This record gives sequence, C-alpha cells and structure tokens, in this order.
Amino acid sequence: MSSFDFALKDFYRKKNQTYPYLLVITFVIGITEFLIYFTSSLGLNAFIQPLFSNSYYFSGSINAVYKQFNTLIQILFMILAVFIVISITTTHIINKKRDIGIMKALGTLPRRLYSFYLLEVYIIFFIGFFLGLIGGLVSFGIFSLVMNSFFISIIFQIDVIFTTILFVSCFFGIYIITGYTLRKIGKEKVMKTFSKDIPYDYNALKKLQFIPKWLSSLGTNIKISI
Repeated sequence: MSSFDFALKDFYRKKNQTYPYLLVITFVIGITEFLIYFTSSLGLNAFIQPLFSNSYYFSGSINAVYKQFNTLIQILFMILAVFIVISITTTHIINKKRDIGIMKALGTLPRRLYSFYLLEVYIIFFIGFFLGLIGGLVSFGIFSLVMNSFFISIIFQIDVIFTTILFVSCFFGIYIITGYTLRKIGKEKVMKTFSKDIPYDYNALKKLQFIPKWLSSLGTNIKISI
C-alpha cells in the first residue's frame, strides 16, 4: 500500500476524528481570507494598488497610517491562523500515538510511519485550506452584494501576496513542528506510545520526596492531592 492510499483511507476511516480538525482549519482560513479581501476592498491592503478612487475614504498621510495599521493587523491575524493550523495538526498526530504504537509493534519502519501520517496531515491541511479559501471568497461575495444593495461600493481585487504567505507558512510550519512531533513519537518505545496522560513508567507507590513548606501549610487536603 502506498503512503497516499494509506493516508487517504485513514483520513476517511477515522472521519469522526479528522472532520472536526478539517472544519476548524476551514473556518480559520475562511475568516483570514475574508479579512484580506475586505481590507483590499477598502484600499487598505499594502500589497495591492487600489483600482478605484472614493471621496469618502481617507487619503494622504491618514490613509498611509491606516494602511500600515491594517497591515499590522493582517500580519498578526495570519500569525494566529498559522499557529492554530499547526496546533491542530500537531494535536492530530499526538492523538495518533496509539495507532503509531500498534504499527511499530507490527514491524512498520519509522520512515514509513513518518510518510504515512505526515501525508495524512497534509491532506487535512490542503482540503481545509482550499475549502477555507472558497468559503472566504463566497462570504466576501455575499457581503459585497449586501453592501452594494445599500449603495455602498465594494470592489473585489484578487490577493496573491497574503494568501501565498499564509499557505507557505502553514506548509513549512507543519513540516517542521508537526513533523518533529511525529519523528519524536516514532522514536519512542512501543509501551510509551500506548500511554496517555499518565506516563507508562509512573510508580504510584513512590513517596513524594519534597513538599514546599508554603504548600504544606495550606492543609492536609492539599498534601493528599499532591
């Protein structure tokens, strides 16, 4: 079985797990794309030269200040979107620890495991990014129709710079951070991959060696809970 076949089948077979991640990525990318096109329609996108002139918009130095502030907001929002996407894909890999442990126990090579699950993560990302891009464009189109019905002109201009930066940042962020997490899990012992919140080598009979004095002074219940 090729890596792509395995990733695609696992994506569909575990759809109760993968679909929520896919929906969150779609939602985050959709909001980001809507923000990009909304600011472009106001002529406040630093990378797009507006094709219109409106007397109601600010001009001159005030427009430059608003454009710089808007660029900062867009960059911060894109950083947040990249962080959320990477967190989702990394969480998906962490939740696959048990499956990775089973496949390791069956003799699957770590290199194959890496290609299997990293490709599955990229399938989730690609589908989510594409749906989010379409959703952002559709939502902005509906918004522009509503605003135009109130005789407020909303101009649509294709953005390439911010969308490309967002896609490339997510792509390499997944490869570096999520890939590192996957490699780390792949190098763990099989028993350790089966453990979740409680470590596999945890000894419940081991006595606590040290309790801070200020913490023990809070009462017996605190010491027992520790």
